[in-house]
Amino acid sequence: MNVSIVHCRRKCKCAYCPEEITVGQPMVVGIITYGLSKNYKTKWKKVLHWHPKCWLEQGLARLEREPYISNKPGRPKRDLDPVTKQLRLSALMRRASIIQRIRKLTESGNMDLKTIDKIVHLGEMLDKIKEEMVNLGGVPSKWLKD
Repeated sequence: MNVSIVHCRRKCKCAYCPEEITVGQPMVVGIITYGLSKNYKTKWKKVLHWHPKCWLEQGLARLEREPYISNKPGRPKRDLDPVTKQLRLSALMRRASIIQRIRKLTESGNMDLKTIDKIVHLGEMLDKIKEEMVNLGGVPSKWLKD
């Protein structure tokens, strides 16, 4: 919707209240365009006129019907002190490094005894990091699936 405020050039009815807007009064004009055709011309449009006061009342009424939700999309941030945050980030990076090394070993296709021992050792390291994360704000739910 395109909205602008102009002086009224001819008498029209307010979209919110039953009163008319007289010539020379300020008014808010809203133009709603519906459906674009292939050659980018609008198929039809609806023009609404309001008194500035009525437009503001209508907007505030809408905000009362649809209250503000302060939650941002995504997961909420954890309230951690800077030291704990740094330790947590360090543990996350160590885990990512270990996962990367395990993938590299399994993708090589060389599954001898030495490689299997390395993978087992890296798995034990993952378990230690998981235990460490309990004290650093909790284990991510994704890790519990692994």
